[in-house]
Amino acid sequence: MKKLLVALSVASLFAGSAVANVEELTTEDPTSHEFIGSVVKNGQIQFNGQLLAPTCSIVSDDQNQVVNLETILTTDLGQVDTKKPFKVSLEKCPNVNKLVSLHFNVDENNRDGAHLKNTFSGNKADVSLKISSGEGLIDLSKPSGEQGVESKNLSSSQELEYNFTVEYVKASNVTGEVNPGAVQATLPFTVIYK
Repeated sequence: MKKLLVALSVASLFAGSAVANVEELTTEDPTSHEFIGSVVKNGQIQFNGQLLAPTCSIVSDDQNQVVNLETILTTDLGQVDTKKPFKVSLEKCPNVNKLVSLHFNVDENNRDGAHLKNTFSGNKADVSLKISSGEGLIDLSKPSGEQGVESKNLSSSQELEYNFTVEYVKASNVTGEVNPGAVQATLPFTVIYK
């Protein structure tokens, strides 16, 4: 009798509807004649997965980089060139007919208008950071695709480079002299495919 129940249980996994159905089979213990239990007659197994389109890799030196800005006097702000170059390079890009670009994910708490806010927690300078590319200002207040970052075609190259500069500018809330202090800001980015 037990072998018959096992055979029925295995067979029921492959037959019937997808809705679970419990049927009590009167199975008795031959010595005590007590009811043993129920058997699930039907069931289902769901499989989930995902296939992703191939993407570029960010060159490891550019993924989490530190850019050290020049130390200047407050009286030199706006008088001397403080532009410092930095880049984001992509490699191992697939040869597909798509556009790729970068989006800088800066929320309003870390933005000063179009610029990056100085978020140093101690004695900080009254400056923001202006990010630019060869096409001009990168406007961090704009949504993806409108910040001013060039879109590049993946079918033309397996390696792409985005070149930028960063420079000090007076913070928007400062009307007089700039107070001296430290400068620190973080510019997170995402690679966007179109």
